[in-house]
Amino acid sequence: MPETHGTDNGSVGLEVACAIPGEEPQHSVNYITVTTPDALAAGEKAEVRVTLRSKAATPRNLAAREVTAELKLTVEGAGETTVLTVTGLTNPQDIPLGGQVLLESGTATFSPSRAGTYAFTPGDHVVVTSDHPVDCTVTGGSAVAARTEVR
Repeated sequence: MPETHGTDNGSVGLEVACAIPGEEPQHSVNYITVTTPDALAAGEKAEVRVTLRSKAATPRNLAAREVTAELKLTVEGAGETTVLTVTGLTNPQDIPLGGQVLLESGTATFSPSRAGTYAFTPGDHVVVTSDHPVDCTVTGGSAVAARTEVR
């Protein structure tokens, strides 16, 4: 991974419709934080880090690392659009009944081929508990969460 002189990170609130298979979706907000290097050279690889926090309360106790997630992250810049899959999101601590879900340690690799400013926009995601997957579709509020300058 390249040396950087800082990082760009930002959080956005995504309006989502989240559904367990076979059930009606529940509407809520999930907060996504994306951290990228400030700058890197074209052709270098950089790690993008992501966290996810729910506004909705959990309906039961969840043990540490019981919840995982994958998230789509659209990267646009220099005439390129790529969709990265962020993996590794999990809850590092127990989450009590009624608590907000906080998932950390999500990563994806960004490999730009051209110079320019690249914008990172989080999107749809799947959250998986020991019981079932929960598909979350963005219905509003999606915005650029971070930018990286490629030279």
